Amino acid sequence: MGKTLFLNNPIVKTYPDTTYLLSILSGNNTGSIKWTFNNFIQIQCPKLIDHNFVVNFYFWKNCFFDCPLINWQRISKSFIKNRFSDILEYLEYCIEDGQYCYLSLNQRYIGTFKRDQTKDNYHMGLVSGYDNTSKEMYLTEFYSGKFDTKKIPYDEISHSFDYNISNNFRDYVLLISLNEKATCPLKLNNIITSMKDYLNSYVDLNYSSYNKYIYGISIYDKIIEHLNLIKECKIHIDHRSIHFMYEHKRLMNLRLKYLLEARIISVAEYISINQHSEESVKTTLIFRNMLLKSYFSKNYDEINKIINGVNVMKYHDEILFTNLIKILETKDMMLV
Repeated sequence: MGKTLFLNNPIVKTYPDTTYLLSILSGNNTGSIKWTFNNFIQIQCPKLIDHNFVVNFYFWKNCFFDCPLINWQRISKSFIKNRFSDILEYLEYCIEDGQYCYLSLNQRYIGTFKRDQTKDNYHMGLVSGYDNTSKEMYLTEFYSGKFDTKKIPYDEISHSFDYNISNNFRDYVLLISLNEKATCPLKLNNIITSMKDYLNSYVDLNYSSYNKYIYGISIYDKIIEHLNLIKECKIHIDHRSIHFMYEHKRLMNLRLKYLLEARIISVAEYISINQHSEESVKTTLIFRNMLLKSYFSKNYDEINKIINGVNVMKYHDEILFTNLIKILETKDMMLV
């Protein structure tokens, strides 16, 4: 006996939060594609570059909290510990109730990851089902960098969940369920505003960590700084920032196709800007693969070519975003 909740192949595969959310939404809600294209435009990265340099999508709080198509609630580990015999009983209870479980697990204790058994490695995973006949949980994760759902033995899930770890998402389990009544129209004003903010490297928010981040197109300069530090062997090589930019460009390309198919932009308008979008995707993919090759070979001879490629990406972004804004500003701003 058991139960599994629906997951689909997400339109974007970057970091756990956005990837898991989009895998839940895709195919589950008719408004999901419109919500996706309304968002995932503005990006951010830390001003301070270290060994964990992350470029990610910008949300006011978090993609889960900002999404109207889901319901969510945070359940503290202390509540789970006091009310349930163990984490396995709790996860089964949540799945039966239609709740996806987003939680921190120590990959050290999960054999599929083949991690060093002497070192802790906490990572966010998504539990979407269970099979109490085979005694396994369905865990969605990035296995060797590849997004997938695998069946993990109960005892490994139990050992990997630590009640005592507490920081960020690690002090609670985030429950996610679909908001069946919610709808989301396409909002051209939001798209235009986000693209302008991207070009201006701006977010309309005043909070304590604002000055710790860089936003929008200025991130390209930070990526170049990061690549120079790699070239100088001051930090270890990390391909994630370029991979993220590839996904960002690919999503913009899909957004343009959607605007064309929805007859929001004309064929002539699409043709006038799509070349820059296609070139951006192609360029980013080429240089992402070059950086991956450098990652595995530990040969940094290609870094200068990749830096030149980053400047090309920036060039295409400036033209594409500027021209798309001009086109969309001529359209009816009614919700689509």
